[in-house]
Amino acid sequence: MIIIKEMVIPFLFVVYLLLFLYNIYGDRMNKIHKIIYSVLLILLVIFAIYIVKDSISEKTYLKEYNYFNEIIIISLDTNKEVNSIFKYIDLLYKKYDQLLDKKQEYKNIKNLYYLKNNNSNKKYIKINKQLLDIIKYSKEKKYNQDVVIKGDSILNNHADIDLNGIKEEYINQIIKKYLIKQKITKYTINMNNIITIGSNLEKIGLPDPDNELNILDFIKTKNSCVASIKSNNKVFKSITVVSLDSCQSIAIELIHKQLEDGQKLVENNDNVEALWYMNNNKFVESSNFKKFR
Repeated sequence: MIIIKEMVIPFLFVVYLLLFLYNIYGDRMNKIHKIIYSVLLILLVIFAIYIVKDSISEKTYLKEYNYFNEIIIISLDTNKEVNSIFKYIDLLYKKYDQLLDKKQEYKNIKNLYYLKNNNSNKKYIKINKQLLDIIKYSKEKKYNQDVVIKGDSILNNHADIDLNGIKEEYINQIIKKYLIKQKITKYTINMNNIITIGSNLEKIGLPDPDNELNILDFIKTKNSCVASIKSNNKVFKSITVVSLDSCQSIAIELIHKQLEDGQKLVENNDNVEALWYMNNNKFVESSNFKKFR
């Protein structure tokens, strides 16, 4: 609650100033003015107490998960009890980890491994809604165009479904929706450098593609999604995209474009900004990226 905490001192100063003025000019006020002044002062005091109480009761909670062969870190700023929230998030990650597993089958679960390796004679296979929805999302982002969906089923053509270009941003959105439903608006979800941020202003370190232990630069943002992705492009080493939610898929799209074409794509989208880290170790940024400095 950065903004609220910053308001505490100014409010207390206003209350003190009103008390000071009342002490000097109180004798010159008529009865009505004194009543109005007193009511205003009481309201300000109550509001100041509410702000202080709210800011003090709020705490930051960190939780680390290990799914998808990745370390996932979630930070929550809230005054709620978080154990049950973290447990439910763990169940969500476990569910998606099994559904998106391409190397292992699970009992009674039709996952990506099953879809590619099954021995069923059925033309269409009915699958879990969560898996179906993420496949649909991937198709919207121009992945898995050979996958045919019919209702709640997909064509059994043993497709090798690839979700690597959208997996992190999609699952981050699932966690985000759950947190908002729990009335938690200040959160940071970091899944393999695909970061989803709530209403808290967050300082994000941009990783060095040559050495992941180094930080190239820092940006500050909120209510957004940030993706930093390494590139094999001959012109730039990595790209960082800041958008409302589709940062990963946009970053991957930009990696496969020439710098000039990528810049045009970003400039034509009001909700997307990008930073290219060039092979000469310099930065090229979109026109409004400076607002994150």
